Amino acid sequence: MKINHIIDNLIRETRVDVITNDENKEDYKYIEDILNLSNQSIMGKDIDENKEIKINDKDIIYFETCGRDVCFTTADNRLLNLKISMKKLEIILSNRSYFIKISKNTIINVHHVEEINYYQNMRFQIVLTNGYKQIVNRSYFNEFKKCIEEVYNQ
Repeated sequence: MKINHIIDNLIRETRVDVITNDENKEDYKYIEDILNLSNQSIMGKDIDENKEIKINDKDIIYFETCGRDVCFTTADNRLLNLKISMKKLEIILSNRSYFIKISKNTIINVHHVEEINYYQNMRFQIVLTNGYKQIVNRSYFNEFKKCIEEVYNQ
């Protein structure tokens, strides 16, 4: 695979062309997946500023139920609100392998896991990059473990 970077100050938006032959057509899908993955985001209402903000997935640490809504915390310590249920959020996040449900009320971004410690009764405590501690319930542990292995063995 060969990558060229051309700087052209006359263009208005970045353009990516992928040229392959029949033998290497999977390269296109791989590159497309990477570009789409880095571009995914969620709109939420900032609770402090009372305005809608678009947040990149990589900056979301975790989601948690807040009454009938879902709140989420970002790497820059913002708290945002989504006017959807946890079940609907799970559907939205289902194609993003780095988000995993660890309890009935919590979905985390595994890229923000700093520590995993045995807690008790086949439950584990995780520490996220913002210092937040959360218990991975037994019923969610196998999926959590699988997700961690997939993300960190890529």
